[in-house]
Amino acid sequence: MMMSMKRRLITGFVVMMLVVCSVPEVFAASVGFTKAYVEGNSYTYITRKDKTTKNGYVELLVKTMYTTDNKAASYKKSKAQLRGWNGKSYVRATSTADYGKTVTKGKESTFELLKDYRKAGKTVKYYAKGNDPNKDCKITGTMWVDQEH
Repeated sequence: MMMSMKRRLITGFVVMMLVVCSVPEVFAASVGFTKAYVEGNSYTYITRKDKTTKNGYVELLVKTMYTTDNKAASYKKSKAQLRGWNGKSYVRATSTADYGKTVTKGKESTFELLKDYRKAGKTVKYYAKGNDPNKDCKITGTMWVDQEH
């Protein structure tokens, strides 16, 4: 009886340590943004995140969209670009199909990084543009880098 209880405690402790040790890795791969300003007719820098693995996907989630005076908006879409450093400047880090991709509020969008931007230590920058060139807005959400897919 005593040995069984000891095994359960040890097993429980090991499981708990595995969970605790994996949590920082999950959080280290994401960055949130709150009421980031988005131009309606040109791409605006939103946020950036350094990669920690060689995984090749990034996910974006725009949770809420606001008017420029911080009121909740009925807007549903924006366009997204992911850029990476090529040694001289920040350039397209995704396939052409994923560059300028429309992101729908409340739905995760997946982007595939080009091979050169999958390495640990690379920085991914997120730029957004309005879906309607006549409407600037603000957005809140999360970007996850280092996704397996």
